[in-house]
Formats: sequence, structure tokens, C-alpha cells
Amino acid sequence: MNAHAKEQLVDWLLQMPDILDELRVESLDTMQVILVDAVHDAVAEQELLAEILSYRQNVTGIHNTLFMSPKGQVKHGPRVKVAIDPPTSLNPVSQTASIDFDGQVVVGDVPPALFAQVRQFIELNRQALLDYWNYQTDTDQLRASLKSID
Repeated sequence: MNAHAKEQLVDWLLQMPDILDELRVESLDTMQVILVDAVHDAVAEQELLAEILSYRQNVTGIHNTLFMSPKGQVKHGPRVKVAIDPPTSLNPVSQTASIDFDGQVVVGDVPPALFAQVRQFIELNRQALLDYWNYQTDTDQLRASLKSID
């Protein structure tokens, strides 16, 4: 990491006092493990962007775009992302929220009606989504097996 990148990282961390409070640790070795783990997770999420699929209302029955992916190198369990603003965005780095397969919002805020629709979609398509998550089906097979909530 060059000096400029380190300086940007320090500036970013200083703007986040809550994160810094949680990162207070007993040793530099522990801090290094925490930071390496966080960087690994961020890189895994970035790499996963290349594998994300987007489906609109004609496939899902949900007005907002849904994003799905295989597991890649991420450590979290399966989840779907839902476009929040704009709701029909095809860009997975736009404002989104993530809902895991246990029906919990793990990132972002989801209006109650939309949350209910996404949970219904996950339940209706759980096995197809899990098969895709686990690299057991390809994108064409996933699309063919998805059921709309309509």
C-alpha cells in the first residue's frame, strides 16, 4: 500500500469514531488480524460483483430489482440484495439492502411491504437460490426455475 492510500485509509477511519471504538484491541497483532479480515471481506464482495445477476419484476413479481449471486469467497451466508433507490436500478452498487435466507435484513433499510415481498420470494425460491449460491446450477437454470410471487 502506498503512502497516499495509507493516508486516505487513516482519514476514513478517523471519520468513523464508532468503528474505531470497536477496533480498540489489546495488541497490534490483533488489530492486524481484524484489518486483514475486513480487507479480505471487502475484496471478496468486490469480486462477487462480477457474478451478480439482476432480475426485474417480470421474473420476480417484485417492483424493485433483486440481485443474486453465488457465494464466491464471502464469509456470510446466502442473501439477496434489493434495489432501494432507484428501485429499478440494475447497478448492484446503487443504494441496496441485503436480506439473508433467514429473513433478516443484514444491510440497509427495507420498507415493510417490500421486505414481505422479498421474504416471500426467498421462501418460494429457496432451493433454486441455494443451488445457485452453491455453484450447482448455472444462470440459465436459475432463471428457468425462479417463480414469481405474482
